[in-house]
Amino acid sequence: MRRSCNARGLVIKEYERFEAIAAQHRRDGNDATLDNVRERCQRSEDAWLKMAAQSRRTELRREERDRKTVMMAEA
Repeated sequence: MRRSCNARGLVIKEYERFEAIAAQHRRDGNDATLDNVRERCQRSEDAWLKMAAQSRRTELRREERDRKTVMMAEA
């Protein structure tokens, strides 16, 4: 599992970081006065949310694989 540290030194998961970046782009888009900037922020937010969803699915698959590996080792 990929992890990073936030500004306070707390470990965060990759998809949480992606979701935080998407939220920042959402805020930037809401604050934008120009249509093209607002649209760019929306596209960026969408892309980061897709990456977050993929990262979350990958983590779930890894956890499932690890559970199966442990179960097979115990059998």
